[in-house]
Amino acid sequence: VTSEHGLREWRNGNLRACVEPADGAFRLRMGTVKSGASETNVIAAIIGVLGIAGFTSFGLWGGSDAVFLPWIMGASSASVLLANAFRLRNWARRREDQMRHIGEVAARLIT
Repeated sequence: VTSEHGLREWRNGNLRACVEPADGAFRLRMGTVKSGASETNVIAAIIGVLGIAGFTSFGLWGGSDAVFLPWIMGASSASVLLANAFRLRNWARRREDQMRHIGEVAARLIT
């Protein structure tokens, strides 16, 4: 918990909540971040780029038999990115509902 210039902030892991003065009232801001999502996307993108580079170089110089591994790398990368997108979409919806509920409860508490 921190407090500075009328702003109060609470943090717990990736969850963050702030209460700040705004036009004679107070504003509640909440947010969170899905841990591991960015790292997963970066790793999948790197594997995809390596797959494309391997496909290009092996395809040009190694013949058609040599493109199997780069093709698998590219397909795996695309699969991971797609799965992460679906997972994050569901996670974001759930968190949005939770944050909305907290906001409604907070509003009822102060009225």
